[in-house]
Amino acid sequence: GSSPDNKKKYIEYFSNGTVDGLILYGSRFDDNTLLKYLSGNIKCVLIENDFRQDNCINLLVDNVGGMKSGVHYLYEKGFRKIAYISGNPSRKAMSDRLKGFFDGVCETHLDMSQCIVDYVLGENDEAYSLVKRLVIDGLKYDAFFCADDAIASYAIKALEDSGYRVPEDVSVLGYDNRENLPHGYRGKDITTIEQPLFQMGKDSIEILSDFLKNKNQE
Repeated sequence: GSSPDNKKKYIEYFSNGTVDGLILYGSRFDDNTLLKYLSGNIKCVLIENDFRQDNCINLLVDNVGGMKSGVHYLYEKGFRKIAYISGNPSRKAMSDRLKGFFDGVCETHLDMSQCIVDYVLGENDEAYSLVKRLVIDGLKYDAFFCADDAIASYAIKALEDSGYRVPEDVSVLGYDNRENLPHGYRGKDITTIEQPLFQMGKDSIEILSDFLKNKNQE
């Protein structure tokens, strides 16, 4: 349900007086075009997006800082040849994580000529073929840093299917600390940067509740 068409449909439906408030999760930069369909009487919390609108409050997390900490972690573990697999940078979260990766590379003085950045622009399962392509001529990187855990799960499968052991031959670092992974992943536990997903959901409900209380007191 994260496509723009689906979001538009949901926003229009709920703006007909069915609810007093909405929580919208997602970070596409073009989501701001959907907010015009939001009734002025509806209060909204946007998770991981940053649009300025009177009836909306933004709930953001530090994706830049989180990604920088991941680069420092890999550097301290001795990894110098890092392949970063980004999600689609048309999403704010992925754009911020990409910036965090480059900031981390600068701070640790990694040699970018020994590293690579590649992108999963569509579905996360594209990471499988992407990683297979990166190792077709041998293992050139000692670590794969993935923009989220779903991408990391496909990266691990691709590496293992190519004959490489994780983490003995190559390290994989994910992001989010998701419990539910795609394609029935049953591989090794993924080392990951934790995203406070539960806290984000809890905070968004509390923020929206306070927002609506203030509205009713106006």
